Amino acid sequence: MVSTIEETTASAAPVTHREFTSVGRRWFRSARELPVLPLAILVPFILTALFANFIAPYDPTEPIPGAKIFEPPFWAQGANPAALLGTDFQGRDVLSRLIFGARVSLIVGVTGTLVAGTIGTTLGSLAG
Repeated sequence: MVSTIEETTASAAPVTHREFTSVGRRWFRSARELPVLPLAILVPFILTALFANFIAPYDPTEPIPGAKIFEPPFWAQGANPAALLGTDFQGRDVLSRLIFGARVSLIVGVTGTLVAGTIGTTLGSLAG
């Protein structure tokens, strides 16, 4: 008795060039659409991090002149229109701190990925 794998392998017709290119084209078309959502998230994040000096309304380390501590965001009652997301415990603009924080997040993410990739590649090469 012949096993199922051998039967399928023996009875399967060879893949023609036309079938292979058809599968390749379908895969390539679908693969082009996949990175749209990640790019839609990452590109604005990276641009915000790069141009934080121009985008942020205030210096993230200095209190807003004349602002109180813990001011609410713009949608809450009694909000200061100068601080869209409010202020923190020292009177600094939360939006500016968030925009400048994108730089730190990006650096940590890229560095972690590079370190893990380097270690993983090295250990994988040694194991192989």
